[in-house]
Amino acid sequence: MRASPLTLALVGGGAAATCILVALSQHLIEASHTGGGTVLIFEPRSHLWRGRVYQPDGPEVLTNVPACAMSVQRRNPDDAVEWLASLSGDHPSKVSHRFVPRALIGDYLVSAAQSAVRCLREAHWQTHIVPERAVRLSTRHNGFVVRGERSQWSCSDVVLCVGGADQADPYELAGQPGYIAHPYPTREKLADVQCRSSVLVLGTGLTAVDTVIALAAQGHEGHLTLASRRGLLPAVREWAVPHEFVHLTVDGLLNLSSRKNYSLMSLVDLVSRELSEARFDPVSLLQELNSTEVPLHRLRRHLITGSPDGLHILEQAIPRLGQLSWHLLPAADKKLILERYHHHVMSLCCPMAPRNAAILAHLSDIGQLDVHSGLRSVVRRADGGFLARTETTEMMPDVVISAVTPAVHTTHDDARDIVTGLVADGLARTHHLGGLQVEFGTGRIVPDRKFAEDPKIYALGDLTHGSLYFTFGLSVLVRQADDIARALLESIS
Repeated sequence: MRASPLTLALVGGGAAATCILVALSQHLIEASHTGGGTVLIFEPRSHLWRGRVYQPDGPEVLTNVPACAMSVQRRNPDDAVEWLASLSGDHPSKVSHRFVPRALIGDYLVSAAQSAVRCLREAHWQTHIVPERAVRLSTRHNGFVVRGERSQWSCSDVVLCVGGADQADPYELAGQPGYIAHPYPTREKLADVQCRSSVLVLGTGLTAVDTVIALAAQGHEGHLTLASRRGLLPAVREWAVPHEFVHLTVDGLLNLSSRKNYSLMSLVDLVSRELSEARFDPVSLLQELNSTEVPLHRLRRHLITGSPDGLHILEQAIPRLGQLSWHLLPAADKKLILERYHHHVMSLCCPMAPRNAAILAHLSDIGQLDVHSGLRSVVRRADGGFLARTETTEMMPDVVISAVTPAVHTTHDDARDIVTGLVADGLARTHHLGGLQVEFGTGRIVPDRKFAEDPKIYALGDLTHGSLYFTFGLSVLVRQADDIARALLESIS
């Protein structure tokens, strides 16, 4: 234990930082803590609190989860719905299941962060925005020194809450004319794409879907192609009936683990028993994990007959049990999931909004959209444009846009220097599956050597990949932030 006040440095000022501020303010209120403290937020960009995907953008770029799952308050899951309802004048019940523009959720995040700052001020906390990138973190007596690009600040605790890295560049096209490294915000990044140009989007996940939707909204007339190695489109999200879990529970997982009988197979068995209990056939859902169906055929099937039976149960289980189920798995099973099943799992667990699915189906019906698997290479042609090859075809797009999200996440450019320094100084340990090793339940970064007192450095988001499986999405960040805020305040006497 240590005496307050603490000085907390947040490295990053996006959506994850918003979640930390909200969680901290909630815990302070619950504990009636008025001892004061300071929060320093290191963020070089002008759009605070939003993160990359919630920046100001077009109204066609929608969230892939309904408003009822977008709250940044763990103790008030209706917070986002109530905020949106107050904005529109609609009854909350009408807002709850809407898929709203990402930019509007960005506005909500800004409002939530500003409200949290006011709560902190009432508890005698100060907040300071440092408009710089944090480049180095070093230890000092009873804390740390965070060095920015132009200044340095002392602090007692640090939370690394930078977002994920930009889209991957697997074909080394950066800097080539006609290549767009990432599509957000779409109104800015895609503005110069010529209306009749042929476009190849690298990737077939949610970012790729957003890219196509944005191009369609701006009246694009040229041919659009989504291509990846597997060609897996996200499933189509359906309205979820709340489910009461019987077998797939915390106690169920811990019971198997305590008997040293927990593995990927036993997790699959728990999921199957849960689906059977709800009178769903688990076989249809499990078959989707090995599906080789033509991507657009699968999309139309989901639109016509609905997503696989019981998918809504899996979606509800992830925020509650996703991290624990991963944490308890043997290392070999974790490696198997990432190498063999990761993209299939993500296609099911991160489905697209129904409206987006309908637009993709329409573009395919009129011959404007194709989706290909087996992507092997993309190169710049000497006479302009690009040459892309799959296992069965060649394409010659004018424009290439990266929407690739690798299974093993890399460190955001803003955090690369500080993470490299932490590892070099023994303040952090890399995880063999990517990211940094963090303690389960607290988010504290595991040091690589002994210290007189454990360094109070925490991480959430993509930097925790490997230690955790689900590292993105507001519902995930909210729970991680709540764990970190609790750990921070428990260390204060």
